[in-house]
Amino acid sequence: RLACVKRRLDVDFVFEGRKKKGESHSLQQGKMGKVHGGLARAGKVKAQTPKVEKPEKHKKPKGRAMKRILYNKRYVNAKVGPGGRKKGPNSRQHDEKEKKERADNAAANA
Repeated sequence: RLACVKRRLDVDFVFEGRKKKGESHSLQQGKMGKVHGGLARAGKVKAQTPKVEKPEKHKKPKGRAMKRILYNKRYVNAKVGPGGRKKGPNSRQHDEKEKKERADNAAANA
């Protein structure tokens, strides 16, 4: 039985319009979309992939020691080039320089 707000509904009453002879109340399998891939092939790729052990690595320093390494890398041993500190690929200055180079190349080729 299904409970609806304050009154109980009979399941036969709810499914009466959709139900045909010999059908159960479950969802009709023939009219629904199929799920990609059958369950018989579940895990096939993972099972046939050879197991490779992870190599042993040194543990990364944490806390104060990691901050010390970052400080040395960024400020003490930083190599400053002719344009100042090297810019990353997402910096705006890098994008503007690249656009300017493209425009110059296009003008030279035309």
